[in-house]
Amino acid sequence: MVIPTFVCSGNHDASSDSYNLQNLNLNDFDSSIDDEDNIDMYEDDPFETERCTWLNNIANNNVFTDNCIQTIQGVTFGVVPYNNKNGLFQFESCHVLLHHEPPTHTATAIQEGEDFGNDELYYALKNRTISPDYVLCGHVHSPDKNRVSINKTIICNPGASFNYTIPNKNELQIS
Repeated sequence: MVIPTFVCSGNHDASSDSYNLQNLNLNDFDSSIDDEDNIDMYEDDPFETERCTWLNNIANNNVFTDNCIQTIQGVTFGVVPYNNKNGLFQFESCHVLLHHEPPTHTATAIQEGEDFGNDELYYALKNRTISPDYVLCGHVHSPDKNRVSINKTIICNPGASFNYTIPNKNELQIS
């Protein structure tokens, strides 16, 4: 059985000019991530352009990446790219939405008292511009909570565990 996989881009996949500097201190406790020293390193490097698009290059019949909207067994999935410039309205029909950042003002976006969430996502959910059943996200390595809801949307952020061989992840089983 082939299992479809959905993957959205994140701040470590995006170009340095779109990197959100507020999120640098999320990496402080992980010495393998050293973006603060290298933030301008790729600015005029042609390799950086390739680095920004690598994720979409792996898309195929079973791997769905940025900007994809796919219905499987009656469930519509949407994949929002990091630093999305097109708004969220195109994802209004999605039951499950992948978004790298959790919505602001939620415990899934807060780590050590600081909010690393996404305002656009928060207001789209709060104002019901979009109303997916689930938002699967990450970005915040040690969120105050792994699961919260806005209206009837459940937001899941598994956080990160850098010392495990299998990363934390969000999984849904459709029956």
